[in-house]
Formats: sequence, structure tokens, C-alpha cells
Amino acid sequence: MPIAPAALDNAALMEHVVRRLSAPRPRRRLLRATAWLYVGGLAAVWGIIHWGGDRWWLATVAMFGPKWIYAVPLPVLAVVALLRAGRRGPWAALAIAAVLVTFPIGRLCIPWRTWLGGARPNLTVLTCNTGHERCDTSRLAALIADVKPDIVCLQEFRGETEPLFNSQWRVFRSGDIVVATREPAARIDVVKRAMPKRWPRPICQIVRIDRSSGPFFLAAVHCLSPRHGLAAVTDARTILAPSRQSVLVEQTFNRRSEHQRLRARLRELEGPLLVVGDFNVPTTSTIYRQCWAHLQNAFTEAGWGWGYTVNIQQGGLAFSARVDHVLADDSWRVAECWQGPDGISDHRPVIARLSTR
Repeated sequence: MPIAPAALDNAALMEHVVRRLSAPRPRRRLLRATAWLYVGGLAAVWGIIHWGGDRWWLATVAMFGPKWIYAVPLPVLAVVALLRAGRRGPWAALAIAAVLVTFPIGRLCIPWRTWLGGARPNLTVLTCNTGHERCDTSRLAALIADVKPDIVCLQEFRGETEPLFNSQWRVFRSGDIVVATREPAARIDVVKRAMPKRWPRPICQIVRIDRSSGPFFLAAVHCLSPRHGLAAVTDARTILAPSRQSVLVEQTFNRRSEHQRLRARLRELEGPLLVVGDFNVPTTSTIYRQCWAHLQNAFTEAGWGWGYTVNIQQGGLAFSARVDHVLADDSWRVAECWQGPDGISDHRPVIARLSTR
């Protein structure tokens, strides 16, 4: 029996409606394209910071600059997707974007390695850049009394050590770098800055510490800061000042050379090693990866959060970075690592508990 034309028209109309409902609408397509474009932009930012940080001046600014700005589009896109597309929104793209912002760019640390267990810690190390006159000595003394560290390393410390350490401590001081330990110890070497027209100030104290479990070396470092170079290329009115990039480029070269000198000197030591202090490089820096990636980073291994240790305002931009580190060779196992309270100086202290393998 032949099908009536009206039935054919109804069937075609229904098929057309179903096709229109199943196909993404123009707004949905635009939202999806925008979300994936955002993912691509984040991947580009990560790549620029990863391969260009402390290698290209603009990537260096991005590496030290605020990371929250890269997350701003994420909640906006999520709300629009929820209202406009519901379950058909670009949720896969937004999930990837959230991961990129949180981990490769933001460098969130989760101490999953410590969840596997291990030996109980038998050494506590505290490091803090005290910021010269900005140091609140009473708060620092209270923190030392509370944490009860075995080793304390201070940078930019110009005050008297007696309010912090009694006669039970052995204190070694060179310039503004202080190392204090409760164990028998001896200073092995002091490495000084080697830059033309610059005072050869100490940048590293190397101390041999003799514990009952065996001796080890501690290197307390305070490396050249990028602050002067960052100040040159940032401007409160124009945000960036590319015409002054040569200042940051030269300073980055000097910083890299300084880290390479330290790494070469510390490689001469034979025995367990801890390297502690203000490195003035984050873990995303090419300088860090070249010179220090062979060591365990205590906060990366056993810390929780972003771990920013310094926040500064420079040329209208807010710079936050994790530049204070406790590094350990394979002779150690990191059990815990956390930040001390804010307010002691413009840097936050870093405390790590370790055990020997």
C-alpha cells in the first residue's frame, strides 16, 4: 500500500527535528571552540615557562609573575557552559584546563610519596631569609622553640644570634649567612660571589656535621636575586618595558653562572649532602633543572600546596614564587615539609624533616 504524502512530510519533519537537536548549536560550537582555544593557550604558557624560564626574558617574567591570572577564564567558561550547554558543555576541555592551571603552571604539590610510609624522621631543618632589618626576631625565636630544629639556616641576617641560639648551639656565620646546629660541626669552605664590580660577598657556607649516625655535609646558600632585573622590565604604567630587557638578560646570565659554580663545588664533596637556603629560582626555572634537579626537593616530595615563599610587588605586578628550598641527595628520605608562618620577614620559612636511608 503506498505511503501518503502527508506521512512522508511528517517523517521528514521529525527526522529534521531530531537532527537539529542532536547537532551542536552555533553557540555550543563557539563555546567548545573557545574552551579548546583556552586549553591551547594554557599549554603554550606552560611550554614557554618550562623551556624559556630564565632563558628568555619574557618567559622569566611569566615564571615569576602571578599564576592566578591564567585561571580567570576557567570559572567564567564553566558557568557559561552550565547555563548554555548543560551536560553537552565542553567539560573535557575545562577539566584539562583545570589540570594545566593547577599542576604544570601553578605547581601544586601533593605529598603522595610520603603516603607510602618510610622510616621515622631523625633530622629537622629550618631555613629562612630574614630580610635584614625586616626580620621579626621574636617570632623567629618562637618558631625555633616550637619546631625544635636540629639545623637552622638563615640568609640576610644582620642581627645578633644570641637571642636565637644559646650555648648548646654551634653557630657559623659568614656575611649574612648563618648556620646553627646542635651537633658537632666544622666549617669546610665559604664560596663567594665572583662578579665584576661586585663585592665578593659569601653565597654559600659548607659545614660538615658529625652525627652519631654518620657525618654529612650541609651547604647553606643565598644566590643572586632576579629582583633588579624584574624591576627593570616591569612598569607601573605600561606593565612591561621591553626596552630595558638587557638588564634582566645580563642578570639571568650572572645568576646561571653562580648556580653552575655552586653545583661544581658541591660535586667535589664526598658524602651525604643537604643544600638549603634561598636559591632565588623556582623549580620551573631552567637554571634549577640544570643545576639542582638531581637532588630531591623536600617540598616537592613531601609538601602540600603551592608553597610560595616570597611575594613582592614590582612595577605594578605581584610576583610570587617558591624560591627557598631544602634539597637532599639520595642518602636521605624526606618525611615532611611545610612552610612556617608569615610575618617573620618578606620570606616564609621552610621546615623539613628527613631520615637517613
